[in-house]
Amino acid sequence: MSRTLRGVVLLALVWSPRLALADSGGWGSGDDGHSGGRHHHRDGRSDDDSRDDDSRDDDRSHDDHDSDDAGSGWGWGWGWWGWGWGWGWGWDDDGDGDCGGSSPPPEPTVVLCAVVDGVVTPVDVVASEVDARLAAGDTLPATWFIDADGDGDGDPTTGHEACVPDVTDVDVATDCDDTDATVDGLDADGDGWSTCDGDCDDADPDAMPADVDGDGWSTCDGDCDDADASVSPADADGDGFSTCDGDCDDTAASLTPADADGDGFSTCDGDCDDASALVTPADADGDGFSTCGGDCDDADPSATPADLDGDGFSTCGGDCDDADPSATPADLDGDGFSTCDGDCDDADAARTPADGDGDGFSTCAGDCDDASAALSPVDGDGDGFSTCAGDCDDGDPSASPVDADGDGFSTCAGDCDDGDAARNPADFDADGFSTCDGDCDDADPAASLADGDGDGFSVCDGDCDDTDAALGPADADGDGFSTCDDDCDDTDPTRTPADADGDGTSSCAGDCDDADAALTVDDADGDGFSSCAGDCDDTDPSLTPADADGDGFSTCAGDCDDTDPALSPADADGDGYSTCAGDCDDASASVSPGAEEVYNGVDDDCDGVADEGLRCLRFEADDGSVEDLTATIGEALPATAWSPATDGALVACPGTYAITVNVPAGRALDVLGTGPDATSFVADGTTVPVIAYRAATGGVVSGVSLMGGGYGLWAENLPANGVLELHDVAIADAAGAGVRLYQVGALAGGVVLTDVDISGAGAVPGVAPASGMVVERVSTPVAITDSSFVGNTAARGGALLITGAPLATVTCTRCSFVGNVATQWGGLAYLNAGALVLDDSVVSGHTTGLYGAVVLNGAPSTVTSVGTAWTGNAAFDVGSLFGGFGYVAGAVTDFGCTLSGCTPTP
Repeated sequence: MSRTLRGVVLLALVWSPRLALADSGGWGSGDDGHSGGRHHHRDGRSDDDSRDDDSRDDDRSHDDHDSDDAGSGWGWGWGWWGWGWGWGWGWDDDGDGDCGGSSPPPEPTVVLCAVVDGVVTPVDVVASEVDARLAAGDTLPATWFIDADGDGDGDPTTGHEACVPDVTDVDVATDCDDTDATVDGLDADGDGWSTCDGDCDDADPDAMPADVDGDGWSTCDGDCDDADASVSPADADGDGFSTCDGDCDDTAASLTPADADGDGFSTCDGDCDDASALVTPADADGDGFSTCGGDCDDADPSATPADLDGDGFSTCGGDCDDADPSATPADLDGDGFSTCDGDCDDADAARTPADGDGDGFSTCAGDCDDASAALSPVDGDGDGFSTCAGDCDDGDPSASPVDADGDGFSTCAGDCDDGDAARNPADFDADGFSTCDGDCDDADPAASLADGDGDGFSVCDGDCDDTDAALGPADADGDGFSTCDDDCDDTDPTRTPADADGDGTSSCAGDCDDADAALTVDDADGDGFSSCAGDCDDTDPSLTPADADGDGFSTCAGDCDDTDPALSPADADGDGYSTCAGDCDDASASVSPGAEEVYNGVDDDCDGVADEGLRCLRFEADDGSVEDLTATIGEALPATAWSPATDGALVACPGTYAITVNVPAGRALDVLGTGPDATSFVADGTTVPVIAYRAATGGVVSGVSLMGGGYGLWAENLPANGVLELHDVAIADAAGAGVRLYQVGALAGGVVLTDVDISGAGAVPGVAPASGMVVERVSTPVAITDSSFVGNTAARGGALLITGAPLATVTCTRCSFVGNVATQWGGLAYLNAGALVLDDSVVSGHTTGLYGAVVLNGAPSTVTSVGTAWTGNAAFDVGSLFGGFGYVAGAVTDFGCTLSGCTPTP
């Protein structure tokens, strides 16, 4: 039998978002021109004939061939970047010159990049036309690399070829970490280093990880001058400054560039005292000295610390003439005058330049007694005597210094009676008064007739201190004490020098109560207040009468913290506790450290925790009655079934409750918890829902977790006037669906889900219907906002199954769909009928047995994507079950799909 080899080249084009290499080959025999070889698909499947399950209708065309034809064949296929070629060869086993078919073999094709309708598009070109097409402008696919982190640098391990790069494709591949957009292999600033090399700022060529000057620091380490090894950010002397900060000597901590006293100079500038702004190294007056150099007045150049004439004094030391060593500020004779003051003889204290008596003459000018204006060196009356020579009246020549009575005094010498020797002007006791003056005891200097202080009393009158007019012998207030007796206030009889209570302090010394020894003027504890000033405990400095925080109470008045006006000893709400006593809300009498904690979200007992230790479950009926279910509903499975007898709310404190709630027809029930992290309803079984609304008017479910059970929440046959809202709810590990809506009528507000997280639904294989959420025969809109569907499993529609007339519209705004699985169709959603709108959402990581993340089947079914990211979904993002189209969104976030295909939205 002769065998004729005829080559048959078959081209199969398959577009996939991933690079897939697959080959197939095999020998076989068949009738009617079919090779009979086993065809190996890209997914590893093989068929006994060369047909796909979905192309059975096409096989009818084989009836046109001669059934007697027989042949053997071998086929091989290869796929690359989603495009594939297949070749096959057949042999004429029956010797009729025919390999089994009557058609000539097709010519092999090659993929080129051509501009079609203004868009670069991959096209199949037969091998014989390739050179001409290339010459006409078509091109071969280019090599691209995936830039996953969007930093412009691709992962070198992701090279692939395509006519048009994806939004994440770039033509450079040096990125060492394509998950971090801040790290790449590009040297953006041209300094020889990239962020992959450790460049800390690739926009600045001066910033690099190299230590150029070898000082142990690079510019990336903070080196301010990497060309100078003496400059670095190290603080060697620990004074808080490095050479990069301007430290002039980084081995001396006393030298820094800081101007601590704000005088414009630091210790690095020579400031000798950087704690005083008055002392600087500047010579402001240009005299050659600064205040650091001892200049006493740097605004006066004549004032310097230099002793120019060598007399031991500088102008800063008070020298009035630093060019004359005889002129100094020293008072050598102690008469109160120096040569700078005009002292004519600074070795004689009796000679001064002062005219003490105002007679026009000083002792330096010859005055013999500068304490008396009557004595001067002038002989005014021409009698041969001046007053300095004894003339008692230089205007009367008859006045003589002769002692007529021989008492040693003449009239000129002050004798008041020169005929009586007992009376003379002598002041024997040197008290300033003589017997001529009426001195009562001229042998006692303390006894004097003079009222020196003008209080009406002299010493001879009994004045104890004739220099102080406040002291006298009179007892003006009649308290037994005069000012001479130390009476501090002789107008107030309550103030005396006596210490009546023996506390060491008299009323004159400030004792506020000289009848109470506990009250004194001493501040014993040093808090600024004495007991007389109101200190309630002068042994404790923390207790004072001051109201420091202005809350109306001092520590003496019981204020526990006088720095905090919120804390006081007042019991504002009358509950027996003040804020100082621990009342955390002194405006509410029901809140205090002594109150009982009740479930109300308030810290009733002021221990810092609200509702601690409370596990409570109660039914609050609309008629005001309350049923306590705490003891009825436990934590351990099996769950307890419960139904409301009337409309109301099931309210749960933090805790876990093994319960299934069945809301019967015509009833409305709200289910309220403290939050899904604190309140959980758990159930067991594969058919019983955790919460079921059956022909009920519905309700609001908020703040709870619905765990396990056949379904998390079941709503069936809700009337048009019903309500169904879920807020802040977590539904996990339902055997079937997390939420099932069945025959829900046109609710006035639709079905609303806000902040709802559904995960692990379809936990028990075989339980139907299974999905994250089943929407079946629902005629009201379903609005889902800020919610997530993660890791749910179903045969069709891992996260959402929308099916059955009337048609429902499900809108998801800011929703996250991640890692949901369909064993058959639609990892995210399966629409048998209805509409799905995804707005500002995320669709990622969905897997499926066949077709895509979303599958449309049955009219009308639509999918609308608005601002939604599609990433990492198996096969394709959106597909039609029987139409077979695929849509890879890539960078396209806005598009719409029907059974006939998808179109990006401009």
